[in-house]
Formats: sequence, C-alpha cells, structure tokens
Amino acid sequence: PLSFASALSAMMAGVTEEIAFRELPISYMARQWRDEKKIPLMVIIPGTAFGLTHLSNIVGSKPFTGSRCRMFCLYINRLHILQTAWQ
Repeated sequence: PLSFASALSAMMAGVTEEIAFRELPISYMARQWRDEKKIPLMVIIPGTAFGLTHLSNIVGSKPFTGSRCRMFCLYINRLHILQTAWQ
C-alpha cells in the first residue's frame, strides 16, 4: 500500500523540478531584465531547458515501452487539445 511517506517521496521530484526549472530561472530573469516585453522569453528559456533535459525520456534506450509510451501519448494528446483550443 502507498504510505504518506511514499507519496511525499514521489512528489519531491516534481516539486524540485518546478523550483529548479521555473521559479529560480524566471525570478532571476525577471530581476535582471525588468522588462514586460521579455516575459515570453522568460517562459520559453526555462521551458526549453526542461524539455531538453527530459528528451532522454523519449529518445532513451527503450523509448516506447511501458510508462514512457503512455506519457508520450498523453503529451501528444495534450498538444492536440491545446492546438484545437487555439484555433
């Protein structure tokens, strides 16, 4: 059974990634640039860094097995939903 400690441990990776790839870089860039016109760049740079570090999840040794395939399919489905909403 899933214990509270196990659930917290599982969430730590996501929380750490959010802090490392969003909070720290975006707050640093916002302090350095102080320009509202650069907000899209402040979002794109950390997002690209996050994507590049997780590229191995798709192009790893066995990219389309088990949970990797499910996550990839969910990602593609989410992109399709977003593209449909933007049109």
